[in-house]
Parts: sequence; structure tokens; C-alpha cells
Amino acid sequence: MQPGPNDARRDRSQGAASNDSPPWPVISHRIVTIQRELLGLDTARREEGHRHQRDLDELLLAVVEILDLTERLKSQGDAPYIDKVGRRIDMLLKRRGLTEITEPRVVPDLVKVVDSRLVSDVDSGTVLEVCRKGYRIGERVLRPQEVVAAR
Repeated sequence: MQPGPNDARRDRSQGAASNDSPPWPVISHRIVTIQRELLGLDTARREEGHRHQRDLDELLLAVVEILDLTERLKSQGDAPYIDKVGRRIDMLLKRRGLTEITEPRVVPDLVKVVDSRLVSDVDSGTVLEVCRKGYRIGERVLRPQEVVAAR
């Protein structure tokens, strides 16, 4: 069978379509490139989130240290004024999800023992004195409670 004029037109139109579309290796390479770019963007977004969290933690720790200072100042002077400032700071921190750690016993990661005393009528690991309050945001510890514990 001899090719007719319609067959030549069909061959040209199919050839034109195949020349216009990129070959599969090029498409595959483009897909891989886009996937890598998306992965890079996702990594950058996560890193930015971690930086933001570190900055927030530093700010909260600075505010907690001011709260520590108000506790010390209450015993030295204008207690009503200092107490009012302390309550306002405490309220601000609670609104941000910060809660005080109040453990009666030593709990790893929540309580840091800075000193210990031998006490005969108390179980070992019992908190005898809180030297510095500890705080957490949700389940994450911002600063452990620092204590004197029984040994």
C-alpha cells in the first residue's frame, strides 16, 4: 500500500507534537529539581521556626529573671509595689503558656539539685528548699527548678 497525501500530513503533525514536547529524561530532571527545591524550602521553614522558638525562649528567660529579681526585692524594700510588678509579670507569662515547675521530689529534666543535705526523717530525693523556680511551656522545660534536696 502506497502512502497517500493524508498519511504524510498525519506523520508531520505527529512529528511536530513529538518535537514540541520535552523528552522524558528532561521532564524527570525537572521533577527532581522541583522536589529538591521544595525540600530546601521546607528545611528553611523549619530552621526559621527553630530560630523563632530560640528567640522566644531567650525573651521568656529574661522575663523570668526579672521575676526572680522581684522575689528578692520584696524582702528588701517596697514590698507592695514590687509584689504588684511580680504579679503582672507572672500573669503575662501564664498567658504565654508558661507554668511554674513545683515538684516535691527530684525529677530528672524538671529539677536540678544544686545542693543536698543529709536529713534523717526525710526520704532521699525530697525537695527541701527551692533556690530558683523552674518553668515550662507545655511539656518543654524552659528552665529546671533548682533545689536543695535530701540525700
